[in-house]
Parts: sequence; C-alpha cells; structure tokens
Amino acid sequence: MSYMDSDEEASPEMLQQYMKAVEMAQKEDLSAFDRVGLIRSLGKNKDNQEVLLITFCFLSGTADELEKAMHYGLAKLHAMENQPFVLIFGLAMTNWLTDAASLLQQ
Repeated sequence: MSYMDSDEEASPEMLQQYMKAVEMAQKEDLSAFDRVGLIRSLGKNKDNQEVLLITFCFLSGTADELEKAMHYGLAKLHAMENQPFVLIFGLAMTNWLTDAASLLQQ
C-alpha cells in the first residue's frame, strides 16, 4: 500500500482483499484502457514525482466497464506503490456519466 495508507491502519483481512484484487487485476486483459489512455503519464514534476492524468470521459458508464476500470487503476497504481506520484483527475465532458458516478458512491 502507499505511504499514505500504512499497513498498521489496515486490518489483515483488508490487506488480503486488496492483494487479491490487485492479483486479479493483473491477470485481466485491460489493454483497451491503455489504448484510450485512461491513465497516462505526463512525466515528472519539479519534485521528481511521476504525474499521472486520469481521464474519465472514456468510460461508457456500464457497471462492468466501471469495475474493469477500477481493476485497471489497481494494476497500474500498484506498480507505483513504492514511489511518490501525483494524480490529476480530468473530468471534462463527463456530464453524461451522472448515473455511473452515482454507482461509484455506493
């Protein structure tokens, strides 16, 4: 887990669930998200931290695709867990995702 979520803050069961989800995500074929650039690297900032852009406008909003997008995010960000990074969320043109966003809150 990242330096913001220490292992001491998470129960062993939660850590086990997290690792299982990461393992499943790494086995899935999520190359479609790579092709559209759901999460892309913009390079390094002045503090030498990786800067990542996440653009949600590429998601259709179906429950299946949102779950796959979550798995993609887990797989992509887990690989960077030992280094500091910055996330920029691009929400432009996502007003049609209102129903999908309500699913994420559940």
